[in-house]
Amino acid sequence: MAQAEGYDNSSKEREAVLRLIELNAELLVKTEQLEGALGSRVVIEQAKGVLSARHEIDVQTAFDVLRRGARSHQLKLRDLAQRVISEPTTPREIARYL
Repeated sequence: MAQAEGYDNSSKEREAVLRLIELNAELLVKTEQLEGALGSRVVIEQAKGVLSARHEIDVQTAFDVLRRGARSHQLKLRDLAQRVISEPTTPREIARYL
C-alpha cells in the first residue's frame, strides 16, 4: 500500500509541476502582449503630441484625426502614429482631415 501511495504522490507532484509550467507560459504570453500594448500606447501618445504641435490643435483632435486616418485607410493606428513621428511632414492619410 505504501508503494501505491508513493506512486500517487509522485503523479500529483508531476501534474502540479506541469500545471506550473503551463501557467508560466501563459504569463509570458500575457506579459509580451502587455509590453506590446504599452509600446503602442507610447508611440500613439508621441504622435498626438507631434500633430498637436505641428497643427496647433488639441490632443483629442490630434487623436481623432489619427484614428480617422488609420481607419479610413485600413492601417494600424500604431503604424500610422509611427509615421507621424518618423516623417518630417504629416502623412497624407491624416492631413486631409485637418
